[in-house]
Formats: sequence, structure tokens, C-alpha cells
Amino acid sequence: MSSDEDEKKAAAQKALVDAQASGKPLMMMPRTNAVPIQYPMLNDTNYMVWATKMKFILRNLRVWKAIEGEDEVDEEVDGGAMAALSQSVPDSMVKTLADYATAKEA
Repeated sequence: MSSDEDEKKAAAQKALVDAQASGKPLMMMPRTNAVPIQYPMLNDTNYMVWATKMKFILRNLRVWKAIEGEDEVDEEVDGGAMAALSQSVPDSMVKTLADYATAKEA
């Protein structure tokens, strides 16, 4: 990986941490850079729609295999899936997510 790619990765990770800390919704650009992603927020009544939208988003971010893939998943892929999940649940559920070792378990 080049130093430019390392810098971009570090900046993206910092943006995720900063957005989570601020409580503001995070919008990410998919790898095609065509359409920004706005994460749906899970609530008491929208699980089926939320789950479908999250599947599309995680597939677009190329981290869906962390949910439905092999038992052994690359740490970066799993981290990307967990970061996306953390942006789509209420703050009251983020601690629960943190209790799981992998996105698949969450």
C-alpha cells in the first residue's frame, strides 16, 4: 500500500471516529463515487426495511462478506462492516455492538 493510500485510509478512519463521537449522521461515498450513502436508522418498527437497505449498503462497500461470508473474515472488512452498522443504530445500541467480537455476531 502506498503512503498516499495509507493517508487516505487514516483520514477515513478518523472521520468515522469523529462522526461517531459527534453523533452526526455520516455519509460515505461508495467505491464508485457515484452516489453518497446515507445510513438508515434502525428503530422499533423498521427492521425489515433497515436490514434490506443495510445489505445493499454493505454490499456496495464490499464488506457484506463480513455478515454472510466465511467464518474467518479479514479484520479490515469486519471493521468496515461494524463501522457501517454503528452508524445505522441508535446511540443506545452502540455499546451493545461493541460487545460483539465481529459484525457477523452483531
